[in-house]
Amino acid sequence: MNIYELNIKSVLDIPEWEKLQDQFARLTGTAMITIDYKGNPVSRVSGCTDFCTAILNNPTTRKRCFKCNALAGLEAVKQNKPFIFLCHSGLMDAAVPVVVGERYLGAVIFGQVRIPQSDTDAKLEHLINDISSLQPEDRTEQENLTDLYKRLPEVEHRRIIEIADMLDSAVKYVTNRVLKIRSDSLVYGHRTDPTPLPPVLESEGELANERFREISGFQAPPRSTDYAGTISNVPVSSPVYPAIAYIDRNRHERISMQDMAKLCHMSTSYFSKLFLKETGENYTDYFNRKKIDWAKDALSNTDENINLISLNFGFQDTSYFVKVFKRYEGITPSQYRNSKRMK
Repeated sequence: MNIYELNIKSVLDIPEWEKLQDQFARLTGTAMITIDYKGNPVSRVSGCTDFCTAILNNPTTRKRCFKCNALAGLEAVKQNKPFIFLCHSGLMDAAVPVVVGERYLGAVIFGQVRIPQSDTDAKLEHLINDISSLQPEDRTEQENLTDLYKRLPEVEHRRIIEIADMLDSAVKYVTNRVLKIRSDSLVYGHRTDPTPLPPVLESEGELANERFREISGFQAPPRSTDYAGTISNVPVSSPVYPAIAYIDRNRHERISMQDMAKLCHMSTSYFSKLFLKETGENYTDYFNRKKIDWAKDALSNTDENINLISLNFGFQDTSYFVKVFKRYEGITPSQYRNSKRMK
């Protein structure tokens, strides 16, 4: 199961997730909806208030709702925690990011509540400024909307923080289970089929890291290159083999030793000692050397620019990539490429 084949619908199992949404909305007195990374709804709205139903029934204000949700999800993933905000109608909402590995899949949005006037500590950001929620020309309709607004529940900012933290823990539990299942599938599948795992590479519209694209605006060109390199000669029976296989299968990621220790069900200190014994290198040297070996192959056999090669192998800071490359090879990536072309 490739991480880039995942989407929020498959991770949360939306029909079952909607049942939890309904219970959550009923118990917390808030409304809830789940969106994908583009801000598109992938679930129904659980516990939607009459006021927000009116807002969503208007094409113009419905678009503003979707835009608020999309922006809030991105802000939550940038901050790596729930993001509480004011929607375009002035209601308090919160976005809880759904992330698997390094991939942003979407967010769970809940709220549709007013802040009590006595809650002076709640200083929240308006995601869309200077846009009124709905101002119908018909006086009766406007009065009806005002009445619906007054009926909205009031919830203290502190309570929304508590709910957001609880929901964030639940979402992380689900996504961590997905990662574990994925890792177990990779390891045990390879134990029955010793064929070297192919590398995972990004390509636009298919395997791109949407989280990085949305936030940075980066656009990678289509790619079809398959880089050389196989899994280390560490035997499949080795206790650290799951880490070896994971590193090789996820060449685009920066993977911490702590995460690999958890994958192998060991303490970090014991994993570090055993990894050195099994591979002959400490974890950092092994990890960086593999990255540089793959980068050397790309420099020799493709015309991709160094920034893209750096990104493909998990170095989002090109200057750091150049520094690491020079540490292991004694020359810069550009000098290495030129030396290969002269032969």
